[in-house]
Amino acid sequence: MRAALAQAASIAIIIFAVSSMLSVGLAYPIGLIIGPLREARAVFRALVANFVLVPLLAIGIERMIPLDPPLALGLFLLAGSAGAPFLIKLASAARRDLALSAALLLLLVPVTVFFLPFYVPLAMAHPSLRGLSYDPSSIFAIGLPLLSTLILPMVLGLLVKALAPAGPRASARSAASWRLSRWWWLLFRPSAPIFRS
Repeated sequence: MRAALAQAASIAIIIFAVSSMLSVGLAYPIGLIIGPLREARAVFRALVANFVLVPLLAIGIERMIPLDPPLALGLFLLAGSAGAPFLIKLASAARRDLALSAALLLLLVPVTVFFLPFYVPLAMAHPSLRGLSYDPSSIFAIGLPLLSTLILPMVLGLLVKALAPAGPRASARSAASWRLSRWWWLLFRPSAPIFRS
């Protein structure tokens, strides 16, 4: 039962990520999405905040609140993995600029792909993670799931919008409604175990 719930949760997260990015691609022109990436200062601030300050914050949290090694590892991995698909939904709930959120994902996801193979060995050297081992992952192994579930659906949505400009708005609304139903299912599903002994 636990395995089935965990598998269902994984599938729901993939559906949520793909439908979120597809709806953004259908709703916004490419110029509006990549426009913020032309501002060098904003890009630099985003990179420093996500790949320097957030990992340092995770180290500070672990020092203030000592965690068991599996929990500390999860915290460090979360801190080093910028570009979560929930960013789009959070921006929508806060009535913020979804195009800017999509631009951030376009920036953060590829950088995360190259950052994690170097970051994970450094994180594993932290004293709180002694006794844990890991299998090194290649950039391809990390990048394929991220790019296929986050970047590719947005690109497909942009292509559909460019080739069939009359219908993407309705398509985006349909995708958003379907995504919202999957979102509520994910929130209120029976809890699946995150860590196993």
